[in-house]
Amino acid sequence: MRILKSLLTLTVALVVGSFSSQLMAHLHDTESLTIGTRAPALNIEHWVNDGQAKFQPVKDFETGKVYIVEFWATWCGPCVAAMPHIAELQDKYATKGVQVVSVSDEDLETVESFLMQKVPGKDDQTYAQLTKNYCLTTDPDQSVYADYMEASGEAGIPTAFIIGKQGMIEWIGHPMEIDQPLAQIVNDQWDRDEFLEQLAEQKRATQVIQMGMQKVMGKLQSGDSKGAVEVLDGLIAEQEDGPAKIEFKMIRIQLLLKEGGETAATAFTEFANENKDQPLMLNQ
Repeated sequence: MRILKSLLTLTVALVVGSFSSQLMAHLHDTESLTIGTRAPALNIEHWVNDGQAKFQPVKDFETGKVYIVEFWATWCGPCVAAMPHIAELQDKYATKGVQVVSVSDEDLETVESFLMQKVPGKDDQTYAQLTKNYCLTTDPDQSVYADYMEASGEAGIPTAFIIGKQGMIEWIGHPMEIDQPLAQIVNDQWDRDEFLEQLAEQKRATQVIQMGMQKVMGKLQSGDSKGAVEVLDGLIAEQEDGPAKIEFKMIRIQLLLKEGGETAATAFTEFANENKDQPLMLNQ
């Protein structure tokens, strides 16, 4: 899922025909923040919620405590959808030394206005009430975003970082996938080496995707969308089941949907059926 999320911006750009140098450069980004590196200090401008005075603003991470630093935005539907779960996690682990710090890069007025809105289907509950038990912040100068998201090569939100008891980055991923690693980190059962092996496998898949996308981009840049779909058909046939195959299928669907028609509808339906037990995949 991290691969799908990190390449989502690139995929959308391909579909609409935008090939900016910034996105092309993203293919060659070097990560300077990863699992096992020390977490950068937080230089956050505005602490909007403080967990009803249970938490103090954090700059440096305290030894023995676990922190979740999560990046979100008011315009990001999946970020907003994750808020109830994040609130539940903070309640569950508040007495076990866990502090959630949720960081937007929007201006304070935008965030405060959003927090006054009602949560759909929750009677008169506002987003301010929903998120009151954890630290919700905003950092308009994007310094924290640069230190974490850009430094780790992450391109999509929501993204959460777990900082362990020694101040090191232990896990990076979607906040809806955080439960198991968080429990293991809190209970000193986390296998960092095993997670690093998983990341290495994801990196190999990413390299396959990048090489394949260069072929697809060549077709799209020349205006040959049909040829791009044919390239994707070949790439899909070459791959064993896994992240690369899923990514190529998703991009193929995006291209077909742009053209419309029965072929697009069939491809979309087949993919939805294949992933009917993967709600995060379907949401993406």
